Amino acid sequence: MKLHGKICLGNWGIEMYESTEIIKIILNEFDSSNLDYAIIRNYGFLSDDNEQVGKDVDIVIEEEKANEFGSILTSNGFFRQPISPHSSHSGFWKYLPEEKKLVKFHFHEGGISGNSIPYLKAKQVLERRRKMDSFYVISDEDLLINILFHSKLSGEKARYAPLVRELRKKRLDTSYVFNSIKDILGRELSKNMFHAYKELNFEKLDNLKPEIKKSLVMRNPFPVFRTLFLSSLWKIGRLIKPSPLVCFIGMDGSGKSTVTSNLSDVFKKNKLKSSLIYTGRGRNNLLPIQFFGRKYKAKEKKEETSEKRSNKSLKKKLIYSLAAPVFALDLYLRYLKDIFPKRIKDEIVIVDRYATDLLLMKNVNNKLRKVLYSIFPKPTMVFYLYNDPELLYQRKPGHPAGDLERQEKLFDMILPTLDNLNKIKSESEKQTLDDVSNLLFPKFLNH
Repeated sequence: MKLHGKICLGNWGIEMYESTEIIKIILNEFDSSNLDYAIIRNYGFLSDDNEQVGKDVDIVIEEEKANEFGSILTSNGFFRQPISPHSSHSGFWKYLPEEKKLVKFHFHEGGISGNSIPYLKAKQVLERRRKMDSFYVISDEDLLINILFHSKLSGEKARYAPLVRELRKKRLDTSYVFNSIKDILGRELSKNMFHAYKELNFEKLDNLKPEIKKSLVMRNPFPVFRTLFLSSLWKIGRLIKPSPLVCFIGMDGSGKSTVTSNLSDVFKKNKLKSSLIYTGRGRNNLLPIQFFGRKYKAKEKKEETSEKRSNKSLKKKLIYSLAAPVFALDLYLRYLKDIFPKRIKDEIVIVDRYATDLLLMKNVNNKLRKVLYSIFPKPTMVFYLYNDPELLYQRKPGHPAGDLERQEKLFDMILPTLDNLNKIKSESEKQTLDDVSNLLFPKFLNH
């Protein structure tokens, strides 16, 4: 039984977050398959059922076992994260609609590293690992080394300073810690680093970080530069395949603005780079469309009764047809200015309305509308939100009578021409977001 994103286990009434339960199941499968692993840090949620899973679960594994770990995750519905295949890291993720959360496993293959620089080999880490409850974590000594190398310990972002203070009080094998650091950095720099740790001088430790990084690079020049070079090529290659463009269309009142805002919040919660952009014809124009549009509308209203109906209709069609390419140009300029730069920076772009607005224009020839629409980049996914016009009029009081029926007929005509289309009947805010998420995340994660 699920309770607000938690799972109630049996008759004991124990509540556990679904994400925690899934991670425990995966870890048990690692053990059943005789795969050695050690969680690096941030594993408190596995012992405290009231604590939520953090950003991801960092785990050190042997490089030659990476495929076996990956097979277990993919068989449990996880997708591989787009991490450079030339780095020593790999990742897997899965979306849980109930918690609106991504569960992520991040593997350090062959040892613990940071910024493409290895500083603790997997063999020594796994030999010293310790068991907590039913899972394995790295030793306190390796945890200390990891924090000293990899974490900021002074200032506002000093998350791990309290943990270092706690480790300082324990009876650690300090000779192992010092000798491990010395093997990585050499004697003099290790002495300075270890002395600052013993004094809990976090500012000095942070000031040593540039020197530590330089020493790591100088001692491992070929593997470091090889990894950085190949990973850079991989990133450049990804620019050819822009990040997803998710488009929401539908009749007025169908819930586009609400679901796009909620979806944007889900991305922010999971620390995914994303942008929400409104691309309708009536706002944020780059060309002075609204200025001239308002003037023409006012003039049109005055002339409504002064001309014969046939002449008025012909004139209106001509003016609207001449204006349609201007609307299209304005929208394309907004795509180049606001959307494309974000897509090549690996941001997911969510758009409320899109070039499909061109297909809905009144008094414009259908062939012209299709030609204008065809020049725009096709979205990765299109979500069409709909409901009965009678209900939508209740959501949009004061909306012109008959206009929603007109929109519905137009959408019925254009939907068969759209690629990557998903239809969702928007009954409630939660249901709509859940339906969108269940369709979008598998596609996005696989992308």
